[in-house]
Amino acid sequence: LDRVKAQYDLANLLYMQGHYQESKKMFEQVLSASLERDEWIKKARQKITQIRQKRGRSKEQIALRLIEAEERVEEGSDLYATKTVLLEILARTEGKQAEQADKAKDLLERLWDKERSLVTRELSNIQLLREEKKLAEARELLQKILVDYPDMEERGHVESLLQELEQEEEVARIAEAKKGHKRVSLPTTKSSETKFE
Repeated sequence: LDRVKAQYDLANLLYMQGHYQESKKMFEQVLSASLERDEWIKKARQKITQIRQKRGRSKEQIALRLIEAEERVEEGSDLYATKTVLLEILARTEGKQAEQADKAKDLLERLWDKERSLVTRELSNIQLLREEKKLAEARELLQKILVDYPDMEERGHVESLLQELEQEEEVARIAEAKKGHKRVSLPTTKSSETKFE
């Protein structure tokens, strides 16, 4: 803009001095630059409009993702992926879109409560399976918990339980193996012989 104004001032000076031909060329350059400038201004305005539209669509997309996340939290399904989505939304909206950021925080709290509830229920089921000596099923359920809830608060406790359970399974296998190889006495007329199964 300063260049165009300087050109205009120079053209005007030439005009006032009576150098009409030279001033005419300078005024034409000013017009050309102004038209070019107007075109750039028009393009910049179009980009600003596009940015506003994208920001609006972004808000709509975030709102839709929040609705989907809320449904998943209520169902208790795919909580880890939902948590990732909510953390991403929170990062994008914090300080900019307070209402959506607050909604994401609320859903994260509900998700963590749901996750704790589900893990607690599964741990109760595991305890029942251990009491019933269904150790393989209990181990599979513990492994599933570790996969489904990789960043749960109770991870250390679940890993300890899994180690205990694996030790119990090993003890049970050893006891079963010893049981299968115990000595059986068969009555004979001459002497008692021992035979292994």
